[in-house]
Amino acid sequence: MSLPCRLIYVLDRNFIGCTAVSLYSALETAGAPLDVTIYTVDLQDDPLDLFHGLARHPNAAAIRLMPIDLSAYPEQFTFNLPRATCGRLAMVGREAGRAVYLDGDTLVLQDITELHRADLNGQPLGASLDTLVRNWLMKARARRRPGGEKYRRMLAHRGTLMPSVDFDSYFNAGVLFFDFDRIHALGLVDRIMDPTPIRGYPLMDQDHLNEIFAGRVALLDPAWNSQWGNLHTGKGIYPAPERAMFRRSRRSPAVIHYTGPRKPWLPLGPRRFLRAFGVQQILQLAEVLRRRRLYREAEARMTAFLQGRP
Repeated sequence: MSLPCRLIYVLDRNFIGCTAVSLYSALETAGAPLDVTIYTVDLQDDPLDLFHGLARHPNAAAIRLMPIDLSAYPEQFTFNLPRATCGRLAMVGREAGRAVYLDGDTLVLQDITELHRADLNGQPLGASLDTLVRNWLMKARARRRPGGEKYRRMLAHRGTLMPSVDFDSYFNAGVLFFDFDRIHALGLVDRIMDPTPIRGYPLMDQDHLNEIFAGRVALLDPAWNSQWGNLHTGKGIYPAPERAMFRRSRRSPAVIHYTGPRKPWLPLGPRRFLRAFGVQQILQLAEVLRRRRLYREAEARMTAFLQGRP
């Protein structure tokens, strides 16, 4: 008998609304009931009625709100780090079995239980490539491209910070499939929960996890974590096999990840667009707007569900 699909979020007060939309989209598209754990950080006085309402969804086998009290950890664990970042690292020590982790700024468009059935080939973690770093790699390798030397220097510098990491396998940490039992067996929990190196990394806990899991990651179909950078993967700078590998993530993503400051719940005027996306992404404007519309539509369906309307 297959194990139930377990889903994990880590929540602080800044991501209450979007995490609820993400969870609703996962419930809405799930092919089987989901067992959900939401670790909360510093939310004792914040309203969490959204999640109690979502527990009525027919695909919600269970929704548990589990506070993480970071005061129980040494001060250096939390000093000058985002609280949700600390919570994401701390929750690893509490978990067992297998579970899919999602950032709150995701939207699930296809059955997440398919990801939960993925074969990790004995590895402790499944993850998709990070397309920001992937784009840096492609630009660095394009010898005739203006500015390529800048990206070669950037990657060389990051290599000195993370000597174990092969940047061809550098993953994004917004969608992860954890085998916690394997993580415990490999003795990785204490390293994950130790925040000491994080402040030296440009991308903080994502770099931290890439260093820890270097050589121990099963790379997932990029469609399970389609970031804004996935829209660039059809360009000629990418070799044909890579363009094909990313095709589904561009055209029919299973999970959209609204990375960086480009959140779909924020207004998007011309100035904000240029500041958030840049001139190059004007060519992908239609897809940017489509992805924002998908989020708003899911948010509207969730609101109707919570208010008892069909």
